[in-house]
Amino acid sequence: MSKKKRKTGLDIAMMVLTVAGMVLFLLSYTTGYYVFGQMHSVAILICLFTAVVVEMAGAYVRERGLVKISGKISNNAEIGVYAQKKSPEKEWTYILVIAMIVLLCQAVGMILMDRVEAVGNCIVTDFDSGHGGEEAVYMSFAAIGFFLITVILGIVKSFLGGRRIEVVETNED
Repeated sequence: MSKKKRKTGLDIAMMVLTVAGMVLFLLSYTTGYYVFGQMHSVAILICLFTAVVVEMAGAYVRERGLVKISGKISNNAEIGVYAQKKSPEKEWTYILVIAMIVLLCQAVGMILMDRVEAVGNCIVTDFDSGHGGEEAVYMSFAAIGFFLITVILGIVKSFLGGRRIEVVETNED
């Protein structure tokens, strides 16, 4: 299998895992223990949607090549920053993967902050069990697992097909 097909497969797997995690995260609100809109739920959803958009942008940049990032017109000359057409993997796809990883890690942190109270009240102690808190926490933990697998796949994808540095020894002294 070629490097391009592997990276495309990883892109698809990462998007599917992120969307599956989003679905599990949203399903955790159907138990009735949490109300959507309280705590960090909206910020988490914004992070997750942005992560999916960033991942799609990274896949587009890698597949299409030349993408104009910014441009400025000065003295009748247009100056722009472009991703490289010959080898777009050089910079922008790495930057977009890092942005996606940061967004997913931020979402994981906010989910943990939101669910820590339910872990203490419903799972560790039986103070408030039986009201849907356990199910909400378990669905959220499954979503976190999907997000962390996506982060690992993003890191693996970054190292696929990179240039290798060869050490060449010379006898010149």
